[in-house]
Amino acid sequence: MSLWYIPPPSPYTCLSCSSPPTSDSPFCSPPCSKHFKTLCLSCKKSPGILSKKKYCTEVCRDLWIKSNLVPLHLRSICPLSPCTLSSAFPKNKCPRRHLTSSPSLSHNLILACSQSHTSRIIEYLHSSYGIKTLDKKHLDSLEGHRNDVDYLFLKSEEGDRGRICLDENLRRLHNKLYTIQRSVASYDELESWIENVIRERGELNDSSYFRISAPKTLKIELDNHVSTNFNLLPGNTLNSSIYIDILEFENSLECGYIKVEEEERRKWAEMGRTEEKGREVCRAENKIAEVIRRYPTLLPTTSFIASDIGSSPGGWTYHLALLSNCEHVYAIDPGDMKPSKRWLESGKENVTWFKEKVKDCFERLEEVNLLTCDMNACPRVTVDSCLPIFRGMEGVRGVVTLKNFVGGEKKMDEAVLIQVKRLEEEFVKCKVKVVRLLSGGMEERTLVITPR
Repeated sequence: MSLWYIPPPSPYTCLSCSSPPTSDSPFCSPPCSKHFKTLCLSCKKSPGILSKKKYCTEVCRDLWIKSNLVPLHLRSICPLSPCTLSSAFPKNKCPRRHLTSSPSLSHNLILACSQSHTSRIIEYLHSSYGIKTLDKKHLDSLEGHRNDVDYLFLKSEEGDRGRICLDENLRRLHNKLYTIQRSVASYDELESWIENVIRERGELNDSSYFRISAPKTLKIELDNHVSTNFNLLPGNTLNSSIYIDILEFENSLECGYIKVEEEERRKWAEMGRTEEKGREVCRAENKIAEVIRRYPTLLPTTSFIASDIGSSPGGWTYHLALLSNCEHVYAIDPGDMKPSKRWLESGKENVTWFKEKVKDCFERLEEVNLLTCDMNACPRVTVDSCLPIFRGMEGVRGVVTLKNFVGGEKKMDEAVLIQVKRLEEEFVKCKVKVVRLLSGGMEERTLVITPR
């Protein structure tokens, strides 16, 4: 689809002249197509004379810019819009929310994330925070190119926004989090709302900072307005005392704000250092940490012995060994192990490393209460390696990562289902949950196995 394609007034008329178009083009001939692409981008009547943006006059240029204040990923493709390219999208369906001005909304957060992570983030928010996703919108770009951003409309409790922002797993995957408190219908109403917000905030002086998240052109105007009227300085995440979020839709602007105290800013500054500590051995350590946090009933309530299959380089092993009620961990992997600095400093000596395959050493293991496995193998081989240890456990508890060594996503789903049935049929007193971890790979599936 050409960048300059606009739907013709009639399906039987060439976009450039009155002749019938060809069957595979909206134009009657290549010359007509070439001529159409030289027309002004705004009015589509006069030839463009400004080389950069293809406008016939400065008036057309200003009109086009004014109608495109919204970033590409939020621009309207609705037929009601003056800059519509609706025919470039399937079924002429407008993906935008047509909201009217209202003091109350059903959602109070909007999270922007990559489309490939959407399902995992929805599951994570529900299991970790109990946050329900009310709606999901995917907005394509104006040119008809597929955009990779989904917008999740969330209903959360007080304090959830701060926890989401400080969540290491979510912070690496979501693009932006907007606080939403009301909907306004005009820019004048938006400016009045911002002025009231700043007055209510109080305790701000000339050296205080604010941060506004909004479409670029609108952000510049609002930054100037606030700086001029309140003598405040535009800041960033780490130094601002008030954050204002604005999203623009077809006929309304949704906005919200949060007050930020010194303690919260300190936590933001510490986040990077905290993440580095969490990846001391390898990034895979984040996976076992996420499972334990999301499913606290996985761990035995008393002291336990764990076995970690495919333990190299040691991220899972030493994370388990540092748990307060972990008595011992048997690491099984022919590859090399790298002890974590925290484990060495703790003075613990509760890790035994078998530098061999599991089939050669499982008989030497003591009674194991928890089995973890993050080995690089196809799902069948992974489960085969775990079965001998599972059979020796009284109550089956484990975390098993299944990785895609079988082909496409459909084949992977089938392979996972087969292995889940194998485990459920052999261990009828256990429950197997299939999870897609935020800290795991896109094609990984994690089995969380607990007693019923």
